[in-house]
Amino acid sequence: MKRLIIATLLLMTISAKAQKLVIGSKMPEWKSIEWLSPLKKSDKAIFVEFYQSNNPGSAKILMNLESIYTKYGSKIQVVILTREHGSAIDLLVMQYGSKFAIGYDASGREFEALGVKFLPFSMLFSSDKELYWQGNQTKLTTETLDNVD
Repeated sequence: MKRLIIATLLLMTISAKAQKLVIGSKMPEWKSIEWLSPLKKSDKAIFVEFYQSNNPGSAKILMNLESIYTKYGSKIQVVILTREHGSAIDLLVMQYGSKFAIGYDASGREFEALGVKFLPFSMLFSSDKELYWQGNQTKLTTETLDNVD
């Protein structure tokens, strides 16, 4: 049991370091992002999904984002960040631009600065804009979403 706990803590540490942002870190300013659908200034928590349309799970990711928006939209703003451009993203903006903020990281600078190498990857920032949770969206629990302020 002790080994399992140590192994779990080690994996969490490696994962956090791989992403270059640790729990409690301030949300980046997203200076190099071109907003295709605006990020609204608010006191809501912010859920960020780093998105790639050719990811095999992208349809499921969008359905999950829709569920988060439907259930938590009053307290969580949903953001999609992508390095893609063109028709795949135009369609994304048409379908979700009225609900989600959608940002284009043309240079890849934000992805690189955060160390985002594997997709899907998500970050949840509290209303104070501090990192509250990060990881694969499939590991996000309703308890985490319920408890973010």
